[in-house]
Amino acid sequence: MPCLKKLKLNRCRELKRLPQGIEHLTTLQELRMDNMSEELLERMRGQGVDRQKITHIPKVIHVRYNSTGEYKEEMFS
Repeated sequence: MPCLKKLKLNRCRELKRLPQGIEHLTTLQELRMDNMSEELLERMRGQGVDRQKITHIPKVIHVRYNSTGEYKEEMFS
C-alpha cells in the first residue's frame, strides 16, 4: 500500500496495539479510529509504547461515541 493516504479503523475493540508495519506507511496523511480499546489508546498517548509508530502521520484522531450518539474526539498529532 505505497500510496495509502487515509486509514480508518472502526470498532476494533479487540485490537490492543497498532497494526504491525503502520510505521512504514510513509504516505499516510490521516489515521482515524472510532471506538477503539482503551488499551490501544494508552499505548499511543504521551510516551506510550506505540507513540513512535504514528509520529509521521499528520492527522491522528480517535472518536468515541456513547449510547446517546454524542461523541468525543481525541487528537494524537
